[in-house]
Amino acid sequence: MTLPLYPQLKLKIEKLLDTQARAAARGQLGMFAPIPRSKQHEGNRLQYTTIDGAVKAAEYQRAAAACTIELADIPTMSLDDAVALARKRGEELGVQQAKFNFESFNQAVEEVGNSVQMNGQPLTVEAALQLFEKMQLPFDAAGRPLMPTWHTGPDLEASVADVLRQLNEDPAAQARLQEIVDRKREEWNAEQDRRKLVA
Repeated sequence: MTLPLYPQLKLKIEKLLDTQARAAARGQLGMFAPIPRSKQHEGNRLQYTTIDGAVKAAEYQRAAAACTIELADIPTMSLDDAVALARKRGEELGVQQAKFNFESFNQAVEEVGNSVQMNGQPLTVEAALQLFEKMQLPFDAAGRPLMPTWHTGPDLEASVADVLRQLNEDPAAQARLQEIVDRKREEWNAEQDRRKLVA
């Protein structure tokens, strides 16, 4: 007697495991998770144009997570076990993707000169102000700055929190930050006016 194959059930389980693996991978992407994705259906290279008109080639990176299931374990494996396994592999892929994204991000920041080198020294208020000087700061319709979100590893959380506290409490640092914000607002408004003229 031949056992039924249940092709529709297999497809549903495959879809569930794929969805769970992708969700787990996305959960590892941190600040990169909201970035829209697109599929490239053919070709083996990708080019894009930067905001200043330069054409650049994107390099593909391989991300992989191996999974081995012993044949003897399959009869006792529950759906929850399979989902946990898929999620674990997905997390591994997500970590690889996040690492690549941060490397690409760092390279882009270095190329345009927006990095502040600390050379092993702790983060300071002065360095934070230099970062604000180098970045483009957007503003809402009321002219309020949309301040950036700081992303850091656990080893720097305390020092970043301390520097941000100092920026909020030190009158001299606040004054310098306000000067930067005011200048960035003027730059932002000028840029928005140029866009309106072009449109």
